[in-house]
Amino acid sequence: MSSSMLHSLTQLGRDNLSPGGAVEQAAAPPSSSADRRISRGGDALGRLNSLMMVFVALAMTLRRQAWRDGYFGDV
Repeated sequence: MSSSMLHSLTQLGRDNLSPGGAVEQAAAPPSSSADRRISRGGDALGRLNSLMMVFVALAMTLRRQAWRDGYFGDV
């Protein structure tokens, strides 16, 4: 990682943690209907993420079971 990238990430962290930064704004309740829609969109994205993790876990389990059953042959 280059020093300029590290510096910009450090600065981004400072900006987000400063008073009035993104962390403080995220803790504030939504003020308008657009903010509420964005907030609900984030919740929907979280639900989609959870659903995808369930499908990935199921696929990994089925793949592991198929491997044990010899579905892939002698590898």
